[in-house]
Amino acid sequence: MFAPLCSSLLKRKLEIKNIHFIQSDKVLENLLVKDDTDTDDANEEKGVKPFPNWVFHKDKKSETDANTININTADKITLTNIFKGTGIKQTTIERLIRNRENNKYRDLDNLVSDLKFTQGVKAKLQKKVENNEICFYHNL
Repeated sequence: MFAPLCSSLLKRKLEIKNIHFIQSDKVLENLLVKDDTDTDDANEEKGVKPFPNWVFHKDKKSETDANTININTADKITLTNIFKGTGIKQTTIERLIRNRENNKYRDLDNLVSDLKFTQGVKAKLQKKVENNEICFYHNL
């Protein structure tokens, strides 16, 4: 759906029905179009007609799902739920929470190297990143 504005409630209802909202603004540009009746150079200004041009904006946060978990801000219970099936233990989750207080994780490689994950765990986490289940926004 294309529209200039959408409330968060409406946006959520659209997401439930698998309809994606894209913010768009209508921009009018004036293009010079000369009428056949205009012969005088002074009348060329009357030949200017507005021509609509649509510009679409995609904000940074719309790239991620509303259900995406930020590794740098999620609590222990949320992290435990999102890491199910990856082989990450509770002690590692607690270490992740302690470590992120000093340094926020920038990306998956930063997380994997800091917590010394195996390649198998990295592959499972990579799938979660690709599916927008987890993210690493450090400016939130």
